[in-house]
Amino acid sequence: MFSVIIPMAGCGSRSGLKENKALWLLNGKPLFMHSVDMFKKYDCEIILVCSSSDIEEVKKHTDLKVVLGGASRAESVYNGIKNAKNSLCLIHDAARPFITDSMIINTLDVMKEARCAYVGIKAVDTIRNTNGGVIDRTNLCIVQTPQALFKDDYIKAYKMALESKDILTDDISYLEKYLGYKPEVVLGSRLNFKLTTPEDFKLAEIVGGIK
Repeated sequence: MFSVIIPMAGCGSRSGLKENKALWLLNGKPLFMHSVDMFKKYDCEIILVCSSSDIEEVKKHTDLKVVLGGASRAESVYNGIKNAKNSLCLIHDAARPFITDSMIINTLDVMKEARCAYVGIKAVDTIRNTNGGVIDRTNLCIVQTPQALFKDDYIKAYKMALESKDILTDDISYLEKYLGYKPEVVLGSRLNFKLTTPEDFKLAEIVGGIK
């Protein structure tokens, strides 16, 4: 058994949408429900983390556990994890609708030995520093979700970060920085992209139509 935390309390200001992007309809159903339906195939608890303004709308589509989000992603994830009933937790972006079974299965397999893990892909494009110069991409990884960790570890690391007034944008970075854990990487896919900009939503309609 494991718990899945799906944070969806952000405003998605870069999307160009008038609504929370997690509620945007892709193939006739809200974006977040694509990930929900994937995880429903597994023996897991699913927790949705929403803003107060979206809770009622979310509850129209599912009877899953819903908790209130926080002022930052980290706080939203913390609110979800502290309500989880299982030790092993997977965190997945509501805005990544094309997650696959292999990503979930391989992440769970890695977590039999690891303390934390994340799905990611190797950087394939040339990457430049805006101040000049090309960055060696040999060891660069583009981070995706799901990310996996254990409930007590995240709570401990998050509280340590709070004491330092440190806000990180990546979930497992708290465990890496404050507990010294080395995250394991699980192979992802370029199709497991996060819908952020208007162009991403156009691409999602194309990929979703093919699938």
